[in-house]
Amino acid sequence: MLIQKNENRGVGGTEGCGQTESGNFIGRETLTMSAHLTWMIIRNNNAYLLKKRNINKPFSTEPNNLTNLSAFKYNGLIHRRSVGVVAAPDNKGFTVVYKKAKAG
Repeated sequence: MLIQKNENRGVGGTEGCGQTESGNFIGRETLTMSAHLTWMIIRNNNAYLLKKRNINKPFSTEPNNLTNLSAFKYNGLIHRRSVGVVAAPDNKGFTVVYKKAKAG
């Protein structure tokens, strides 16, 4: 099964769908998709894609993509676990960022 339905119910179930102070929605149903299905949806058109003339393979600027290639293997958005490198807050050195799967 590619799509699983998860119900994140807040204080009022789905009847009291509202937004908290932090901007999170309460009582909304969310869908989780497999990485392959997500890749099929975003591979040709997304905000991080850089297409240039006379270049066969487009580049990607998404976070946690160390090679900047637009490929399933290197995509930092669709995989549950990924690694990225960002500049340190003081611009001296770098910080390694780990994205891991959510519990539950």
